[in-house]
Amino acid sequence: DGATDSGSSFQTYDWVKIFQAIRETNPTCQIFGTHKAGVVDGVKLGSTGGVNWIGNEDGYAHDETWSKVIAGENYEDIRSNGYIKGYPDGDTWSVPECDAKMLAGGWFWGPSKQNTLRSMEKLSEMYYSSIGHGATLLLNVSPNDQGTLDENQKQRVLDFGQAIQESFADDLTKKPGVTAYATSVWGNAKEYSPMNVLDAIPEGSLYDDTYWSAADGETTGALEIRFEEPVTFNTISIE
Repeated sequence: DGATDSGSSFQTYDWVKIFQAIRETNPTCQIFGTHKAGVVDGVKLGSTGGVNWIGNEDGYAHDETWSKVIAGENYEDIRSNGYIKGYPDGDTWSVPECDAKMLAGGWFWGPSKQNTLRSMEKLSEMYYSSIGHGATLLLNVSPNDQGTLDENQKQRVLDFGQAIQESFADDLTKKPGVTAYATSVWGNAKEYSPMNVLDAIPEGSLYDDTYWSAADGETTGALEIRFEEPVTFNTISIE
């Protein structure tokens, strides 16, 4: 990831050759930490897209996180209270990554760290503060001295995954009679209708290619989901 250490352990990298080797053999590979490469011989190697660090190791992203960087610039220089936010006007797509530890006591396994297992409440807070802020969550689990996962970490990962699935299992927008309205629609065209936010992903597809778009030139707008009866919820997923 470009870490250099210090003193006699300081390490330098030939970024030109590293990037050339990666791009030549696997042009679609997502490279982490590309900002460190900067500009070499006039070529913008740094921030050329891939995966970028979020600025901390706590599993949290800023509530204003952008998945864009500016080619050739070091995005780690732009921070807000310890967070790397990205650029709303960036020219290169980059996935912000939140890394965090399952064991609060450290990245690596140790007998004395077993009582530092993250609680479900803490993991939930991480999830909504990373995924919920437009980033990804990389949760580190630590193999023990036998090369396997301790049962406590394994079970906590399974419980965490189940809790996430259950949290989003009931999509209230699929109830009968639900409609969507917007303050404007691009060209008043049906293909950009607000109702597109309610349709389902086609069978066999990974993504929904339909969407709502505001009118040309509009920089603000509102989208309203209307239910036939009052509903109560505490979680919203916008994709």
